[in-house]
Amino acid sequence: MVTTMANDLTFIAAPRISIHQFTRVLDRALSPALIEAEALYATCESYKLDPAIALAFFAHESSCGTAGVARETLNWGNIRNGQGRQVRQVGGWAYYANWNAGLADWCQLISSQYVQRWKLTTLRAVLPRYAPSSDGNAPNRYIAAVLASVAAWQTQDVDRPEQDGALIQTYRVRQSLKDPVIIRASATRDAAKVGTLKAGDPFTGFAVPGQTVAYPRLGSSNIWISNTGGTKFVWSGLFE
Repeated sequence: MVTTMANDLTFIAAPRISIHQFTRVLDRALSPALIEAEALYATCESYKLDPAIALAFFAHESSCGTAGVARETLNWGNIRNGQGRQVRQVGGWAYYANWNAGLADWCQLISSQYVQRWKLTTLRAVLPRYAPSSDGNAPNRYIAAVLASVAAWQTQDVDRPEQDGALIQTYRVRQSLKDPVIIRASATRDAAKVGTLKAGDPFTGFAVPGQTVAYPRLGSSNIWISNTGGTKFVWSGLFE
């Protein structure tokens, strides 16, 4: 199965890769965080953050904990200011007792400050502020690296949920619809727009739960259809 690389990704999303793939990535990277893999994945889920994006940040910042200051700080995203779980703050870095504590602080920072306070929900919105060019970073290259990593891991993931019994079928957009149907990057109405469909167009995928959506004459539901790659979502009420 080939997964097309998305143009943007939302942080708040269902896991785009399985726990098994998450673990395999850490294992291949010879990551010192491998022993904590299950707890790390669960921490991302507890904040409703996609573990694949969190892992891609980890890979970009420190090659999964094998390079740079993170080898000593156990700081998942190389964040400057801890969110309360750090054991100390030295030389502009937050230090942690284990990788899961460092990840939990990263998740809290993204969720509380970027998503909830600043209303920045996607990679393209977050990274110019998270890793600004004024600090010597290259946010566009950072974005491209995260997108490429997530897409590659999805393609390699033989344990993805849709391959374990989800009913994959072809849906067609209602012929009665006059306006284009918006395809989004996650199962929420405010997620990034990643494409459109017109009346009668097919969309192959599987049903997933998401944000409740209501449209005049179409009713309301929290069921969405995800494409087989798990990267594009359309509200199910728009299909025949």
